[in-house]
Order: sequence, then structure tokens, then C-alpha cells
Amino acid sequence: MDASEVIRRLGGTAPYDVVVAHATQSSLRRAVRDGQVRRLARGVYGLPELPVPAAAAAATHGVVSHVSAARIHGLRVPTAPSTVHVTVPPGARPPAAPQVTVHWSRLAPTDVRGGVTTVLRTVLDWAVTLPFGEAVAVADSALAEKVLVKSDLIVAAYAQPPRRRGRCVRVAEAADGGADTMFESFARALLVDAGVGGFVTQLPVLLSGFTVHVDLGDPHRRIAVEAEGFEYHSDKVAFARDCERYTELAASDWLVCRFTWAQVRFRPDWVVDVVRRTRRLRAPQLRRHLATPRVRAGVS
Repeated sequence: MDASEVIRRLGGTAPYDVVVAHATQSSLRRAVRDGQVRRLARGVYGLPELPVPAAAAAATHGVVSHVSAARIHGLRVPTAPSTVHVTVPPGARPPAAPQVTVHWSRLAPTDVRGGVTTVLRTVLDWAVTLPFGEAVAVADSALAEKVLVKSDLIVAAYAQPPRRRGRCVRVAEAADGGADTMFESFARALLVDAGVGGFVTQLPVLLSGFTVHVDLGDPHRRIAVEAEGFEYHSDKVAFARDCERYTELAASDWLVCRFTWAQVRFRPDWVVDVVRRTRRLRAPQLRRHLATPRVRAGVS
């Protein structure tokens, strides 16, 4: 995989060791040489800056939309944009502009505010054009930031044209504003997409003398799924606190699955498989009965 695509999937910045784990060193050097990737600091790389969204929209006679609109609205996005996204009316022929991705769609007056698609329209556009996990992550962010109400999202999803309705409804019904981070939201969407249910976001678990909130928890099987970011164990205090947290969970008969952002993004099948295998360890045990009825001792 190209180094710039690896960094884009990881949110726009990534440490050197994570990049070369999924792309070659020569790919990273070539991306830096060609200007596709910038060296931000020692051992840290990122994507180059994009044009100003408003200027890109004006150049194409459109409005800012999709991931560019999501970032303007302050929503968490799981993938850093490599271009500015704008939407123009069907049949329009906008002039070519560098680092600009053009979408053709009919927008109602209520879909646009200040040259940018509204939060509701932006979430619905993501549901149509992007993978399920990324679309759910953005919808979760809009609900968590309280800039969108789930009932409004569901109503709008069912009101979409037939070609958009199915994907919009699926994302709207799966959306949950309880995730604390975009990483947690994306991990939950990955499990939902694979048909693995039963997990609750930020589930409170009462341990010995204190309560912790696991990222995703199955209260019936006592399984926790934890999302670990790059900043994990950034100091000794955090390291000690997390050791205590996971030890107490284990002592309270909880099974904990811990995944990194890179594992969720680049090894999703393995993540789902691990969670499924862990769930089988806690599957309800069926009571076995004798096949033949008992016969009382004695002479008939």
C-alpha cells in the first residue's frame, strides 16, 4: 500500500514505524520526495495542506461538502481528506481544479448554509459515498456533539430518493452518540457491519471500589473491547493506571480485547475474528439431559 494512503487512513498523521509497517520505506521516501507526504517532526509524517475549502468551492461554482464539510462542522472524521470535496448541480461542468474532488447531486435550499452543506446533509452524503464504518463514525460524532438528533436523521434517511435510501437508513439506524472517540465509533461500526451485536458504548463496570467505563462492553457475556490510540501509555502514571484497570477487569471475570487504531484500519477481519472467538468462550452452556427416562427400581 502507498505510504500516503496509509497516513490518510490513520487520520492524516502517523509515526514512522506504523507507516513502514504497512508500506515500504521506499514508498515513504518517494511520497516525501513527490510532495504527497510531509515530515512534520522527527519520526512523524503527515499529509500536505489542502487548498482553502471556500476557495475551492468558488472555483468550481459549487458548495463545500462531504469530508470537507464535516471538518468545517467540527465532526470527527476517521480518514484525513486528500482533496477538497465540493458538490455541484447535475449536468454542471465545473472547471478542473487541483486537489478538488467534485460530486454531482441535487441540493435543496435547506441542504446548504453559508456555502457548506448542513450537518444533516453532510452525514447523509457520507452514508452514500463512503464505507459503512466511516459513515457511522461521522454520524456518531454528529450525535455526540449534539448538532444532530437521531430521530431527525432517521426521518431524513427514509425520505431520501430510492437510490440513496438503503445506505442512509442503515447508517442512521446504526448511529450511536455514546462513543467517546472516533476510534471507538469506528471499531463499533466494524462489529455492527460484521453482524456482531450486543456491545454498548462506554459501558460502566463496577469494580472493587471504583467504576470504569469500557469503550465497548457486552454486559451479558462480560466482554470488553478497548481501542488503544498512538498516545497510549504516554507516561508512567497512565501506564500504571491502565495496568490496574485491566487487572481489576480480569479479576472481576471480564475478558478484554485490546486493539490499536492500525489494527482496526488494516486488519479488520482479524479484529472481528478475535471478538467472535472471545464471544464463543462466553456462549451460554446448554444443559444436557439423559436420552432415556429413569426407571424406578423394583419388580413391575
